[in-house]
Amino acid sequence: MKKILIIMLFITGCIPIINNTKKNMPTNKIENINYFKWKYRILIIVDEKKQVTKKLGEFSKEFKERDILIILIKDNNSFINNTLMNDKFHKSIIKIIKDIEKQHNYILIGKDGSIKKTYPSDIIIDQILSKVDSMPMRIKEVKKIN
Repeated sequence: MKKILIIMLFITGCIPIINNTKKNMPTNKIENINYFKWKYRILIIVDEKKQVTKKLGEFSKEFKERDILIILIKDNNSFINNTLMNDKFHKSIIKIIKDIEKQHNYILIGKDGSIKKTYPSDIIIDQILSKVDSMPMRIKEVKKIN
């Protein structure tokens, strides 16, 4: 149990930090997923068995480059950057993912707020990154950088 907790703390610490547009707004005060619309792509990870997040730590740079915010769902709660989100926020997430097949543990949401694709827990993270890279908005972002 102690090892699992240490691993979880390490992994979630590697998730990109949110730059709030409202000064000093604590993450746990955000009440709806729509707060992130047009700012971030969101990867919701349903990890009730605490197995899915083991893959994430090595991809934090790639997530940050693509404006991907990780929202972890576990124990009937939502977490961002290891911060427990409030109940209203959690309900806004559940409302979006309620019809997703239970074996799909990764839900990719675009900056426009729509679900782009869902993935099973055995997905290779590179496939999610490739999907993001194929999105028209991401292609425009890359062109701006270059």
